Amino acid sequence: MVGELPPFVGDHAEYTTAFVQGAGHTHLSATPPKGFIVIKRIPTLLFAIVLLALAVAAYYLRDPNQFKQDLQTLAADQTGYKVQINGDIQWRWGLPLGLNAVDIEAKADGETITVGQLTLGISIGSIFTVFDDWKINTLELQDIYWEEPDSIIRISNFNLQDFRAGESTPFAMQLEYTSKNTTSTVITADIAGRFNYGDSGRLRFADTNVSSNIATGTCQGLVSEAQRATGLRQQSQEDLLPVNDLLDYDLNLTCLLTEIPHSPVPLQLVKLVVRNEQGKTQIDLLADNFWGGDASLNSAIDLTAQPLRWTVRTQANNIDSTEFVTWARLKQNWRAKLNINSVVHMRGNSEKALLESISGTTDLDGGSGRMDISSLRDALSAVALISGSDNPVKDWPEEMGYQTLTAQWRVQGSASAIEFTLDNTHAEASGTVDFETRQMDLNGWLRIDEPASQSGLRLPKELMNTKLPMQCLGPLIEPKCRPDKGGVLNLLKQSLTSEKTSALRTRVEEALSDKVPDKLKDTVRGLLGRFGSKED
Repeated sequence: MVGELPPFVGDHAEYTTAFVQGAGHTHLSATPPKGFIVIKRIPTLLFAIVLLALAVAAYYLRDPNQFKQDLQTLAADQTGYKVQINGDIQWRWGLPLGLNAVDIEAKADGETITVGQLTLGISIGSIFTVFDDWKINTLELQDIYWEEPDSIIRISNFNLQDFRAGESTPFAMQLEYTSKNTTSTVITADIAGRFNYGDSGRLRFADTNVSSNIATGTCQGLVSEAQRATGLRQQSQEDLLPVNDLLDYDLNLTCLLTEIPHSPVPLQLVKLVVRNEQGKTQIDLLADNFWGGDASLNSAIDLTAQPLRWTVRTQANNIDSTEFVTWARLKQNWRAKLNINSVVHMRGNSEKALLESISGTTDLDGGSGRMDISSLRDALSAVALISGSDNPVKDWPEEMGYQTLTAQWRVQGSASAIEFTLDNTHAEASGTVDFETRQMDLNGWLRIDEPASQSGLRLPKELMNTKLPMQCLGPLIEPKCRPDKGGVLNLLKQSLTSEKTSALRTRVEEALSDKVPDKLKDTVRGLLGRFGSKED
């Protein structure tokens, strides 16, 4: 339709023909040179061409609603949607030339898009060119509602200026995204920047500012339609990722984020890189100032696998432990530089499936530093007192300097195993960790070996180099770890005769009355329990 002169011979034909003919009857001097005559007529000829163009435009524009079907067909060809213009179309006279349309609807493959109002301003010259050569001076869309099987997008206002295919175009929008899954995620954002649409349907973003309830920053990147590696995938309300959308488009996006309000850890000035090609997604978060050090998080997701396969790698270097302790609101003092290396594998596309399938290893290197050991001292003081020997634990400091601290955490579903070394102290434990409730229940042992120097931790000699049964219960980030009462008593009874047991009970009762701090008395009584009773 657009780009071809109309085959008309009526209406404006006589007017334009008469005008052109009349333009030739200009009063000239008697015998001017032929070259002068041609130059003299150029302005008149140009004026005639402009009026002819306006006459042609007036033919096209006299009743825009008669071209509604053609516009719907053109829109369908360009977008792949079935387009219906339910309201009227009205031309906007003046410069730039334009039109207004209301109540527009587009449908395709379970998607429904409605636009309350469209306002378009185009250059006059675009009327006579193919669509790809149109220059759109202004475009404004209001009250956009976009519903898909798993989400709803509302755009209150979208506008762009000076658009032409293959050229940089400023745009802005205000949107709200709502997922239909069980978590009902809602994202609101103001977006403004520049994009370039061309190159076989590729959409490039540059200098695009994003301010949302998820993150704030500046982004640039490329979006293009992908050749699907698989057919349509079944989706559910529990899905975390919109798999079908990710399989339909390739994406390469880089953002410098200045704020992530709801991050589980404090993040500022973070580089986000997202790559999605042929169903392979990779997401990188890079932070140069993370708790005084640097950290990176890499997530590789195979969208073509069923169920989805995830590999998440975390690496942190020179983390300031004091900043971590402050953030976690831990009671213990800890001053050191930490290195963390973690690799976790998961399967699925829901939080429940991912947590149930989790497997991997996390390594911690605490280097050298100082740590609050008061909790460990209190727990082992009761064990040392029950042993009936001198109690070197009472001389342990609240805070100890150390040379070596390492830990490893292995997880397979809810099953976990931990190994821990603090100078001459070693511990191992295994049991269950519930990631949904963030609670742990681990049983294991703690052993204090003969120290290489006088500064090492010591227990009564009969407890040195001995695996003391331990139990850790409570919140994942700060569980309460204590000696296992039954295991410790069984260990001690092996080295005590009945005479020693009776004398020990007397000595312990005396100690409870005036030597043992109040906060340890219940622990000692609990350990003593039935010690020496008939049942034992």
